[in-house]
Amino acid sequence: MKRSILFNVLMCVIALSVCSCASKKATGEGVEIELNRVEKLQLEKPSLRMVGSGQHFNESTARNVAELQARGQFVRAISARITPATKAQAGSIGLYGGNDTKGQSVSDQSDAVNDFVSSVAQEIVKNAGVIDYIKFKLPNNQYKIYVCLEYQAGGISEMANEIAKTFEQKIPEDQKLKVKFEFDRYKKEVEEDLKSYKEER
Repeated sequence: MKRSILFNVLMCVIALSVCSCASKKATGEGVEIELNRVEKLQLEKPSLRMVGSGQHFNESTARNVAELQARGQFVRAISARITPATKAQAGSIGLYGGNDTKGQSVSDQSDAVNDFVSSVAQEIVKNAGVIDYIKFKLPNNQYKIYVCLEYQAGGISEMANEIAKTFEQKIPEDQKLKVKFEFDRYKKEVEEDLKSYKEER
């Protein structure tokens, strides 16, 4: 009798687990993971904040890795936002080796713009600082750290203004008298691109 009851219970458990597995496979859905505190913080100001994570047995190394990752992502995000406006100004400021683009391939021109944009973005990210972080101790004794960086010199308008100033400063000296850099127009375009990043998120 006891064996019969145990057998029936065991069969029910197996049947339930098979149904459960079949259900998961049918939907194809995994487990939803909630954003942590610093990830939610970043979403409040996506154009001005970036999150990075680092993992290491040494706590300070884990934090350094997290900050480096966040800064790298910040540079890429800003670069992507300011590339369209920069390309519009590129010919007039001598990014293609002066105003004469003869002999320059499309890829050479694109590389020149990308390098210029990246150098501008790196200057802007220097003004980002850690505003919050979360520290975890993993089962393998490693530290997992998330950091949230924020642009410290103001809002989107201030960032766009600094980008335009940095852009202007990076125009080669031998080109400054020859070219016309439309500062206000460039700043406005950059500001609109930065705001659109927030809307897309």
